[in-house]
Amino acid sequence: MCEDILDEYGHVEEAKNESYHIIGTLLTSCLLEDEGDSVKMHDVIRDMALWLACDLGKEGENILVDTGAYHAPNVAKWNAKRVSLMGSGIKSLDETPTSPNLLTLFLRGSFLKRIVDDFFDFMPTLRVLDLSENVLITQLPTGHYYKK
Repeated sequence: MCEDILDEYGHVEEAKNESYHIIGTLLTSCLLEDEGDSVKMHDVIRDMALWLACDLGKEGENILVDTGAYHAPNVAKWNAKRVSLMGSGIKSLDETPTSPNLLTLFLRGSFLKRIVDDFFDFMPTLRVLDLSENVLITQLPTGHYYKK
């Protein structure tokens, strides 16, 4: 579950309770903002967290975040362990990145219409994929990755 963060729990209910506890602690500490039925990280806190994660990562740049992009980042930059292109204006992912260490890929809320068929072929460690709120996608890629 989510990159093994909550895998130590034997039951889904235990993991769910711990998740709520963590979120509650972050809300109390003002690191998250209450948005009614959801929570949001303040922009300054988010920027600082990304800076720390990128600059202090043991293996160099572990995170690639580009929320304002209108074009997909160059495939050479996809060496990160985590990539977030949430809320971007990217309409298509036409190149196939080689991302052997990619664990998490957030593409939520973009304007994606098309993902090239072999896009996921070189992401053997991908564990978390969020394509939600991409209402323009009508078909998922049919590359080699799905045939395993």
